[in-house]
Amino acid sequence: MGVFIGGALADWLLIRMFRKSDEIQEPENRLWVYLLVPLLAATGCLLYSVGASTGVYWVLPCIRLFLIGVYTNVCLLIALGYALDSYPELEDEIVRLSNFIRNVGGGALTFCIQPWINASGPRNTFIYLVVIIFVVQVT
Repeated sequence: MGVFIGGALADWLLIRMFRKSDEIQEPENRLWVYLLVPLLAATGCLLYSVGASTGVYWVLPCIRLFLIGVYTNVCLLIALGYALDSYPELEDEIVRLSNFIRNVGGGALTFCIQPWINASGPRNTFIYLVVIIFVVQVT
């Protein structure tokens, strides 16, 4: 679903805006689909944390994890598409930097999240994480 929203829907919107603007393609047109990203991220993470900490039925956290997966795929596709459209001569460096940042962030989160959960509890940790993710995505 995230691949469809970040790929096909973003490209469809880009082509539609391209036709309306007298055939001038701007990389910024791709960012309109990105407006969904902060809402998907905040909703998925917040509902997952509150639902998992209160012990709700197992289907609900799975739906929330689905929203987080959609957010991740949309975010990556839109950001890479925008960067590659803006700087086509730097394709190799953009992909390498994207992979490096994603791996460093994932590794750091893996080693830092458990002490944070132990200190604050899972619900509070994810609420703080939702606020951080939302602020980063909106700015």
